[in-house]
Amino acid sequence: MLSYMNSKTAERQLKLDMQSTAIPMIKTRDLENLEIVLLPLVEQKRLVSLLDLAQKEQELLQKLIDEKNNFHRQS
Repeated sequence: MLSYMNSKTAERQLKLDMQSTAIPMIKTRDLENLEIVLLPLVEQKRLVSLLDLAQKEQELLQKLIDEKNNFHRQS
């Protein structure tokens, strides 16, 4: 949902609904009526798997960095 709220599509839709004041405001009603497009469940699961793999990759890279640093300290 955060990704969608940060998208250009949501931004355009919200700008159309904003009140013209010194401080831009969005009415609660406009947020309630905001149509949020969700990816199909299969695609959501694929993205979760991809994010899990990316996290594991980061953990492994950090482990390699730590081991390399320890090796150099011991030398």
